[in-house]
Amino acid sequence: MEKTLLLSSDKKCKRKVEGLDDLISRLPNEILIYILSFLSSKEACRTSVLSHTWKHLWPFFSGTLNFDDPSTRMDIAFRRKKSEFEMNRFVERVNSILKSHRASTLEGFRVKFELNNCYKHHIDKWIDFAISKRVKSLELDLSKCTFENVYEFPLERVKVSVGIKSLTSLTLERVHVTSELLENFLSSCPLLELLHVSSVRVLFNLKISGASLKLKFLQIHCPHCKIVEIVAPNLEYLGFDGIIDFHVDFAPRLLNVCIGGTSYGMRNAFRSLSSCLDRLEGLMVDFIMLGKVRTLNFFFLFSNLSPTSLLEKVNR
Repeated sequence: MEKTLLLSSDKKCKRKVEGLDDLISRLPNEILIYILSFLSSKEACRTSVLSHTWKHLWPFFSGTLNFDDPSTRMDIAFRRKKSEFEMNRFVERVNSILKSHRASTLEGFRVKFELNNCYKHHIDKWIDFAISKRVKSLELDLSKCTFENVYEFPLERVKVSVGIKSLTSLTLERVHVTSELLENFLSSCPLLELLHVSSVRVLFNLKISGASLKLKFLQIHCPHCKIVEIVAPNLEYLGFDGIIDFHVDFAPRLLNVCIGGTSYGMRNAFRSLSSCLDRLEGLMVDFIMLGKVRTLNFFFLFSNLSPTSLLEKVNR
């Protein structure tokens, strides 16, 4: 008897859930598409199995298309799966989803997988797709790819694409870029607030400059970069390493700095930052590298900051 009651209760709950699903499915398509925008891309794809209505709506997803497969990347790293086979499989999956996509805009487009320049034709098309959707956040992380065959970001895409103007965030990891490309991004993207460039071997000199720059967050991890010049009125966070000659000529809103790299690069960086150190809210330093500098004498270079107060900022 008790078991029968439980089953009866379960059926009632199931009917309630199905009824709720029916009510939601009866909403206008515009509202259902708006609901989809709050889901992840994986969750949005899964809604296609709910009903006939949802099956035709998920391609209008306008949130962030996130293509990442960490478990497969781990299997490749430990040689449990073949790299080339999984690369081809990943590329086919991305192409299939992009082919089905129908929304006119995208909040974000993210690819994180081990892909080299052999897949340049596909990656170029993905970038064209994202820009055509007036994407706001673009992230390419072609992790664990060897430096000998790294994907090269196409400069012409930035020069001719109107959709690039919508970009507010750009992250490029294990991607070959040049200073000309990044400077074109800065001049062509009036809304760009975040720029993160990491593990790029061919970037040697970079000029971040412009009175109208919206840039608030700048992270540069390029071991071979030699010179960086910064004139950024809205910059709030600066992170870098591997830079030898560093100049912050104008950054009145800079509050947080993270420094790493060679002792020579650090020495130049501190000299350049000396005028704004007193207003920083956070300062992180690579102490392993800093240990190679004659620390106490070095701290005394700052006329506006005592060694004790500087150490207090570093230890926050």
